[in-house]
Amino acid sequence: MPKTILLVHHSTKWTPNVEISIASKSEEEYYEDQLIDEDIKVYLDGSAVDGGVGGGAVLMDREEVLRERRFYLGSDKDHTAYEGEVVGMILVVQLIKEELKERGGQQLTMALGVDN
Repeated sequence: MPKTILLVHHSTKWTPNVEISIASKSEEEYYEDQLIDEDIKVYLDGSAVDGGVGGGAVLMDREEVLRERRFYLGSDKDHTAYEGEVVGMILVVQLIKEELKERGGQQLTMALGVDN
């Protein structure tokens, strides 16, 4: 039997409840990260290092790593660091889906750390 997916509609005047913070220095990033009081924190990155390209993601509860994923794309002759960043984005979505499923669909607040 096909699964029914309910659509979400918002008014064109809808404003999401999202706070964006961009630190200008590494020290500010660290300080802001310590102040986060969300249910979970997720971080992602992609890069090209030593001739290889890949991405990774981690999901945390306070200072505890709950889940993490990495994926190696291949040589930097065939892939770019930007592709690695996209892989990190896909991986972080997988981690969030897994965590929500484990918690029975419970609504969570989340902080997302990304460098691009």
